[in-house]
Amino acid sequence: MSGFTHRVRLHFRSLALTDIPFADILRTTKRIYARYGIKIEMASAQSLLLTAAEATRYQQVDGSCKWLMTSGEFIEVQNLGDPAPDNDVMVYFVESFGASILGCGGHAPNEPACIVAAAGSISDTAHEVGHVLLGSSFRPVHFRSRRNLMFSVTSRSRNPVIHPRQVKAMKKSRCCRRILTCGPA
Repeated sequence: MSGFTHRVRLHFRSLALTDIPFADILRTTKRIYARYGIKIEMASAQSLLLTAAEATRYQQVDGSCKWLMTSGEFIEVQNLGDPAPDNDVMVYFVESFGASILGCGGHAPNEPACIVAAAGSISDTAHEVGHVLLGSSFRPVHFRSRRNLMFSVTSRSRNPVIHPRQVKAMKKSRCCRRILTCGPA
């Protein structure tokens, strides 16, 4: 598909296998954002080979999902695996959370990342990446329309919509970089 004006590079780190095949999650995330000129690129993927102690410790990730985090299990998880450039987004898959959530877009300052539960829906990864791109100051955090990607409970739909105001804010994120094109020779 042509017509991309921006791109977002994602680095996937897996502590757990997702209930939905990863290829379907990635394809859906790409399709959702592509309609708005945003190209999602898989920059890297890593299955984290945890020790038995680490696997037990992170079987359930506890803590509360906050926009800006500096400590706790969410940050510990986001520090696992190889690092990525600070204008790319890290996406972690975990078995479950202690709270009744399926994802969290909160992360350490200047370290864009999100965490998604293995039982997440087909569009939960796109939703959490959306939180990272929108940032902590965007309001409303969740939209009222069930069709919107940023509805408070993500849809099982493969084709949620993104409001033009959300798209505009996402494209201003340092993680959503403009694609430069060359003119005719």
